[in-house]
Amino acid sequence: MLEVLFLDLLDAFKIRRGFGVLPPYYSAKQSLEGVFGLAEEETDNPSNFRGSSYVLEPLVFALARRGRRELIEEHWARYSRIAVEEFIPKRAIDVLLWHGEDGVNSTRFPNQTQSWTALLESATDATGVPKELRTDLDFLPFLLLVYPHRIRGAIVNAIEGGKFTEKSQRKSHQRVSSKKKLPRKKSKKK
Repeated sequence: MLEVLFLDLLDAFKIRRGFGVLPPYYSAKQSLEGVFGLAEEETDNPSNFRGSSYVLEPLVFALARRGRRELIEEHWARYSRIAVEEFIPKRAIDVLLWHGEDGVNSTRFPNQTQSWTALLESATDATGVPKELRTDLDFLPFLLLVYPHRIRGAIVNAIEGGKFTEKSQRKSHQRVSSKKKLPRKKSKKK
């Protein structure tokens, strides 16, 4: 299911042809009105948001934690052309506020090439989660249901922190690259 969502989002975020996806600051009603051309304001049109995403990075992290290296590698060139956006509150605990006054709207592009090891490190980093919430990780999925605009890689990483497999951690240190396929290890025949 995550794989299909990842590929569908990549298609939706195509800069030239895609329609884009509204940021999580918009309600479900506004999103549907935008998709069906019923938006009252031009700013609610999803085509205004082509080429940037609040949700794609956490999704890539989830795929990396599941060891989906080949899928990520195959589509890395497309992914690295999409700007990653997130709101980083000045105080981590402000993630609990509906409207945060102090913080940074961060927009950046993923690296054109990425070390698998570095990607796995990013996919397990929960540094941005307030210390007060780290003791009750069961609360975090509900936070994102009520405050979808607070989605960040760190929060999704913390939610899945206990699900990271030892097998995925031991993957090779070769680079995930859009330019070159990684050589496959030859299996030894007995």
